[in-house]
Amino acid sequence: GITANPYTFNGLTNNISYTFTVAARNNLGTGSSRTTNSSTPSAITIWNGTTWSAGVPDQNQAAVIAAPLTNNTPLECTKFTVNPGVTFINNSTLTIDSTPITINGTVKGTGTIVLSGSSAQTIAGKGVVGNITVSNPFGVLVSGGDSLAITGILNLQSGTLTTGGNVILKSTSITNSGILGPVGTGGNNGSISGSITVERFIPKGFRAYRDISANGVFNTSNSLFNTWQESGSYSNNGYGMFITGILDTIVKHNLVDASTGIDHSLSGYASAYFYKAGWNTVTNTKTTKLNPFQSYRVLIRGDRSFDLDTTPVIAIAGPLVLAMQNATTLRTTGVPITGDVTFTTNGITNAVTGSTYNSTDFGLDTAMKGYSYLANPYPCPILFDDVYASSSNIKASYYYLDPTIGSTGAWVSYNALSHTSSNPKSDVALYGKYIQAGQGFLIGNDSSNSPIVVLKESFKTTSTNSRTAVFGASTTPNSSIRTSLLKLSGNSYLPMDAAVAVFGSQFSNGLGKEDNTKMSNSSDNLAIAEGGHSFCIDGRKPALTSDILGLSLGQLSGNDYKFVIDASAYIRNGVAPYLVDAFTQKATPLSDGIDTIAFTAKASVAATYQNRFSIIFKPTTLAVNSIVATATANGNVATIKWNTVGEKGVAKCEVEKSTDGSSFNKIELQSAKNTATASYTATDNDATAATNYYRIKVISTDGTIAYSNIAKVIDNLQPTTYNLFPNPLTGKTLNVQLGNVVAGKFVVSIYNSLGQKVTEQAINHTGGNGTHSVNFESSVAKGVYNVVIRNVDSKVQVFQSTLSVQ
Repeated sequence: GITANPYTFNGLTNNISYTFTVAARNNLGTGSSRTTNSSTPSAITIWNGTTWSAGVPDQNQAAVIAAPLTNNTPLECTKFTVNPGVTFINNSTLTIDSTPITINGTVKGTGTIVLSGSSAQTIAGKGVVGNITVSNPFGVLVSGGDSLAITGILNLQSGTLTTGGNVILKSTSITNSGILGPVGTGGNNGSISGSITVERFIPKGFRAYRDISANGVFNTSNSLFNTWQESGSYSNNGYGMFITGILDTIVKHNLVDASTGIDHSLSGYASAYFYKAGWNTVTNTKTTKLNPFQSYRVLIRGDRSFDLDTTPVIAIAGPLVLAMQNATTLRTTGVPITGDVTFTTNGITNAVTGSTYNSTDFGLDTAMKGYSYLANPYPCPILFDDVYASSSNIKASYYYLDPTIGSTGAWVSYNALSHTSSNPKSDVALYGKYIQAGQGFLIGNDSSNSPIVVLKESFKTTSTNSRTAVFGASTTPNSSIRTSLLKLSGNSYLPMDAAVAVFGSQFSNGLGKEDNTKMSNSSDNLAIAEGGHSFCIDGRKPALTSDILGLSLGQLSGNDYKFVIDASAYIRNGVAPYLVDAFTQKATPLSDGIDTIAFTAKASVAATYQNRFSIIFKPTTLAVNSIVATATANGNVATIKWNTVGEKGVAKCEVEKSTDGSSFNKIELQSAKNTATASYTATDNDATAATNYYRIKVISTDGTIAYSNIAKVIDNLQPTTYNLFPNPLTGKTLNVQLGNVVAGKFVVSIYNSLGQKVTEQAINHTGGNGTHSVNFESSVAKGVYNVVIRNVDSKVQVFQSTLSVQ
């Protein structure tokens, strides 16, 4: 039911959008009923029960009828109430010109509520609203004791929004995260008075380090302890995080050190750091203040609701890639940062914070080769292109740690001149120009002169695309080739690193401002090698037939890898790219789309990957432009298919097979069709190996050879498993059970809670399933131990788990 004057929305059906039809009986003597449909007027105005359509006076007994929304017609009303339990979906502009406005339910949708009164207005209630605009020169007050949660955009067009500490920029997902739009610019000349609470939702994903900050609020009383650690509480489910650094000698089930605020853990490892002339460990969260301009590197395990000591670690893909226990939200309360923010070597100036940070202790750093760790100080994403254009003596690129790449995160960069990111994940490659609210980033000095970094309200961006999950990369307007490195972990390939070559006549070959120097990860690095430099973004002149892009691999931690090479944005201009493998002596043509090329390397033998790969360029007048192969298996029979584009002067196609991914032999020969597009099929009736690799060798009439990608078929899809029993252990013998594990030599190491090795034993596994015994020389003390299994040849850790001894 909806009642008129005031108009109260009560009991509307969830998940349905609404517009309004207004009916009224007039007093003009006709007794007729006049009804207007929302598609007719440009706006519907309802106030005091007397006027229902602009310019039509003296109507009474107005009634409002809810109907499914069919257009975005603006709507106006005087009083607005959403009762508890009601979800009102607004996909239009709803202007409210009176008071009070009461929201105890939820207002969702793409529309905006505009507060536009002729006197001061008040918002009451503890509900949730999407987009809201304050356009009232007399001001709007959020009533005391309530909490208005905003999941969309808060715009301040005119007047002052007085929060009373009762406004929350709510974050329940990446796109449903409240932000404060530009203040004092672009038609938004309102202001905000009082503190707000800003949330940052972190979805369940990789248990990895993240670079985050105070989410754009300032409060001298804020410490890591009373914000992100929820003052040590374990009952605020869904909020906070653990910050560890003190060793538990016994299992104590979530213990906070009274003097430092540090959480105890069985490992005792520190999990929070800040950068100032080098990395510094946070040893006291009660005295470490939350600086809105500084980034903190913290390990996110989930919220504070689970038992840190006894809850098993979750592996996502193989034993080395760990998962958060659950999603969490970090929240911070304070005065929102507004106005210009200027970073210099002498400190940070901002009107909201005053002189608090105007000291060399907080200014741009000159250590670490002229790099400084900063943070987006606004509760809104900003555009880095604008930051670079307004700043002085800084590099054209910034770096950030992406926690969703690899098992521990990887450095990603974005360049404001080439508008390119080195992120290996194509689904986020559009958004690197946006620095998120609360995102930490690394920026470098461009010369010996004093660097100045300037941030402005006008740099804020409120588009939906600007709010991203993993802080991705921007569009690539120039011709480009993106190469991503993926590593096999368990049964999945994980993105580890990436490098991008960007081609444009405005760029130079060699070191230039359009280039980003490679920042090395702890393992699995990919870079473009040029003139003694290593780049993650390499701006170059348009490619010539003599050009070579060296792909430099380093610190590999596994054996099975693949390149994913995206040349869809590459403009050929008569020159086609090829991936050359010096180890296998083959050149694979790169298509106009995305190519996946698998390869095997030995992590312990640098010669199997260093200086092995390069991208060369040949004239496009080759016998075939593109060869894409796929393969599937059914029992011992494999079906190989391949498609070609632009065959001309091709003599034959050879199907080649390998069981190790390196040595290939011909198994079938087919004649070429020499058509614009062609499809082929071949069969291998002897696909008995656990893993088979196939590729197509195309031979032209003049002897030129081209290869397709390598298609990999795994016949045995049973997962690899490792198991310990009995667990808990009561005797001196621990059984290690291996399931579907390839033959090899492994070392089982057992450590106590102090990290001391208790015992270590080698086992020889003949392949498949098997159980091996690890014997303790004497009785083992009760407690919790850490069991690690490593492959002897590759030195790769394949399994880790806790062992309880009774």
